[in-house]
Amino acid sequence: MIHFTLDIEPKPKARPRFTRTGRAYTSKVTREFEKAIKTLSRVHILEPLKGAVALKVLFVHPRLKSEPKKRPERKYKTTRPDLSNLIKSLEDGLEGIAFNDDAQIVRIEAEKIHAALNEGAHIEVTLQEIENEQIGHYSAGGEGRALTREDKTGIVQDGHINVCEEGRALTRKERSVINRHRHRKEQDEKHKRMSKERSVRKLEETRIKLASTEAQRKAEAEEKARLEDEARQQRWREMAARYQEARERRSTNWRDYVYVSDDNIDDDKEKDDD
Repeated sequence: MIHFTLDIEPKPKARPRFTRTGRAYTSKVTREFEKAIKTLSRVHILEPLKGAVALKVLFVHPRLKSEPKKRPERKYKTTRPDLSNLIKSLEDGLEGIAFNDDAQIVRIEAEKIHAALNEGAHIEVTLQEIENEQIGHYSAGGEGRALTREDKTGIVQDGHINVCEEGRALTRKERSVINRHRHRKEQDEKHKRMSKERSVRKLEETRIKLASTEAQRKAEAEEKARLEDEARQQRWREMAARYQEARERRSTNWRDYVYVSDDNIDDDKEKDDD
């Protein structure tokens, strides 16, 4: 483990800038800060770490001038710069000195605060090379394992026992996490129920529509069959009347004894005239 303090005010990693030709470059303030980090850390580090690295850092910013002297303790800094940008500038400054590549950093614990009374701005850095056996050491009961889904979803049922079973009341943040999880679960169940009801309603509407269409088709088929039957019966009646009339006239023309349409009768008359 390597622990050292850099007597320098923390600076965030600035966004890259571009020239008129479109070439990107790092700002002068960021370059000077990273160079100072390299110079100051070289005194405390003999050679770069080779394996996986855990980084613990405390960024101490200058004390606020508006802070009264009756509160001399440290205070969390909740304003800019962002903690992630501070970490990035420190990583780039330590690269090549504390480790060969900042990709070696697999675990980070960082805080940013305002300095206490009579305390100057500085950066406290702790570096440690860790082994694979230490993977997921942040667990529910300190068992050297990562939290499982059951651990995460099983946080508190009665609102008084926390994940570590310490028998204490939940903090505001823990209650907020639990309420969000419960609300998300209720919303998912509500969406599933609404989706199921919507599907059932659509199926019922489709069934009613199909039944209506089928009934309409059946009624049309029955009406068509009824009309065809009436037309058939009418033809039989006309043929019977024609047959009876032909018998009474004692006709010898066979066409007088069968049913023919009006068009065929006209054609036959024209042929007989000819």
